[in-house]
Amino acid sequence: QNASRVRAAVATTRDSLDVILARANAPRDAAAGGVDFLMMLGFVTGGWQMARAGAAAAKAVAAGEGDPAFMTAKESTASAYMAYCLPEVDGLAAKIQQGPGALAAIDPALL
Repeated sequence: QNASRVRAAVATTRDSLDVILARANAPRDAAAGGVDFLMMLGFVTGGWQMARAGAAAAKAVAAGEGDPAFMTAKESTASAYMAYCLPEVDGLAAKIQQGPGALAAIDPALL
């Protein structure tokens, strides 16, 4: 199940990249989602690594290898990451989709 969650987050990330690239001719518009996109990449990369660690721990438990308590904890932390951190990707994608309109409306002199 962790792998399917990461795959969904990767697909969302690809869609967000398409949105940013579609704005490439207006660099300020593309840049408006830049920080959110970088944060998204961090969450997706973390999800990928946590899914790998959780799968390796599950395999070790099934084979009777390693410290069972540690392996069970690793599986739990991977599941917790999927539940509490990976969903951030959807929120960041929504911000990127929204576009730069709200930012562009702010007078830079007022910042």
